Amino acid sequence: MPKHFRTTIWLALLLGIMVTGLFSHPAQASRHYTVTPVALRGKWATTKNANGISKYINITKYTFYGADYKNGKKQPNSIYASGKKFIANTNFTNLALSKHKNKFGYWNIGMSQSIATWKLKPVTVKHNGKKVKALSAVFIEDYNAYQMKFIHRYYYQK
Repeated sequence: MPKHFRTTIWLALLLGIMVTGLFSHPAQASRHYTVTPVALRGKWATTKNANGISKYINITKYTFYGADYKNGKKQPNSIYASGKKFIANTNFTNLALSKHKNKFGYWNIGMSQSIATWKLKPVTVKHNGKKVKALSAVFIEDYNAYQMKFIHRYYYQK
């Protein structure tokens, strides 16, 4: 085989690889659903506070729902976040969840791109004389930079 023929084949092969590399689309990151921790899943509610308001949350494998109730009526400030619904033109879901619990054992869960997040930790507490499963919640009541008030509350399983 002549030397120039071998060189031509190598150049054609190299040119083919370069053209394929230039016009191929880059690999896009695949979308992944956000899945909640098993320990947080379930229906949870607080006891009524001094204003007669009780808080309710429902956590499933892919969703988070939170609402306030006063005298048995749902208040208008409820939230719903889904780990299967993606924010437009991104790979991020509507449900924000920390990848790991923090050093105190709390998970951050709530809505993406929002201040509506909860810090939740599964615990066992004594309630009405019985040991029951509960979620310990810590959150900020007021978002005023000068008067931030941290609240601790238990959500009991329904």
